[in-house]
Amino acid sequence: MRLLDVVGARREDVEDQAPAGDEQPSRGLERLQPLLVRVQVQVRAEGTEHELDAFRDRRLAQVAEVEVDELRDPRHFGALTAHLEHPGRRIHANDANSLGRDRNRDPPGADAQLDHRRRDLTGLADVEGDVLGDTPAPRVVQASDRVIRAQGGRWYSRAMDAKALEKDALAAIEQAETTAELEETRIRYLGRKSELKQALREVRDRESGMALNESREAIETAVAERETALRNAEVERAVTGAQVDVTLPGDHIPRGHYHLLTQIRREVEDIFLGLGYQVVDGDEVEDSWHLFDALNMGPAHVTRSPLHTLYLNGDIVLRTETSPSQIRVMEATDPPVYMVSLGRTYRRDTPDATHSPIFHQVEGLAVDRGITLADLKGTLLYLARALFGEEREVRFATDFFPFTEPSLQAAVSCFLCGGAGCRVCKETGWIELGGSGLVDPNVLRNVGYDPEEVSGFAFGLGLERIAMLRHGVPDLRMFWDNDLRFSRQF
Repeated sequence: MRLLDVVGARREDVEDQAPAGDEQPSRGLERLQPLLVRVQVQVRAEGTEHELDAFRDRRLAQVAEVEVDELRDPRHFGALTAHLEHPGRRIHANDANSLGRDRNRDPPGADAQLDHRRRDLTGLADVEGDVLGDTPAPRVVQASDRVIRAQGGRWYSRAMDAKALEKDALAAIEQAETTAELEETRIRYLGRKSELKQALREVRDRESGMALNESREAIETAVAERETALRNAEVERAVTGAQVDVTLPGDHIPRGHYHLLTQIRREVEDIFLGLGYQVVDGDEVEDSWHLFDALNMGPAHVTRSPLHTLYLNGDIVLRTETSPSQIRVMEATDPPVYMVSLGRTYRRDTPDATHSPIFHQVEGLAVDRGITLADLKGTLLYLARALFGEEREVRFATDFFPFTEPSLQAAVSCFLCGGAGCRVCKETGWIELGGSGLVDPNVLRNVGYDPEEVSGFAFGLGLERIAMLRHGVPDLRMFWDNDLRFSRQF
């Protein structure tokens, strides 16, 4: 379907391409009276007869109720203004030439090939512009109107009404209920392919550009204001809808707790602080004199063997017990001395249920005038009852340690069976605590004390042993596994 020709008054503008320069229409046509504006509708005959029948039926259905006028020869209209203003416009090769001129880009013999096709449907009819919306032919507009081209190559034959577009956009923006709907509206009216943006690209005069820019700014302002209002409404709904009382306390964050060994260590520290003892934290790296010689351990003592002790460099070793702290305190302090030293110690042991190369000890020392075994027994009894219960009893058995004389092995009555015998106490009714005894006179002399003036007692206990006995831990290695299922129980 195509637009064949237009006859009009004064300056009718057919927009197919920009007017050529300063070309002016013929003066003889400037004062023509308004004539009939008609559209010649022609169905181009293409393809076979069957295809032509289908094509004709489809197009006639689209142009329903078209008033068909009598056929006229287009040459009777003479030269038209549109041809004078656009002499170089191009018409499709298959379109009929209304002026009988040579078709543009028409191959030789094309007219002869079309003679057998149907041409009896050609006529003049009044057709609305929207029926011919998909036709590539030009439209008729007034010379003062703006003609824009929308996306897809479709031509619009009416002027862009900026105010109407602005009104529609503002209404759509006001109806947006969510930010997503507002974004869709913004893209529709302000997007890169929107009608407004296309019109701004084609604008050629100042007045039209100003009107379009004013509409664009009004739409942008409305979008920003609506977006602010929607976001505020969303925040208000989130606050009021959830009914959150911001004055209520937050969720409780669970706090951790000390490791079981740390708990035992601090408990022992508190016990001796209550007795008036000083808590000393010594060095874990010691020299052999403070660790062995000052404690009356000769060169042949088994503890000095590299199979038992971890040597670092020459006579520098990792301490096997916390006793060196006692030597250093006595070297720096005159009697009386009441102190305990707690900390990590190291021995060359293979890890198993009762041994570990790293373990913790607490060693106590009391040096004063008139210290006896009765003082040692009373101190350990108080410690045992504080750790295992008030009904506990302490038993001493003779033993040998190079730094004490006499030496005793302390044991406490079993807190599970009460002395009747069980698996924990190995059916003896007693649980071994550690070694103890009166300080050897040679140790006192090594630090400059006079054994005739002062005397003292010393003891050493394992913190892991205390924890295992009190809480029934079956394996020493469980303290070092860092298994929260175990640690959270204490």
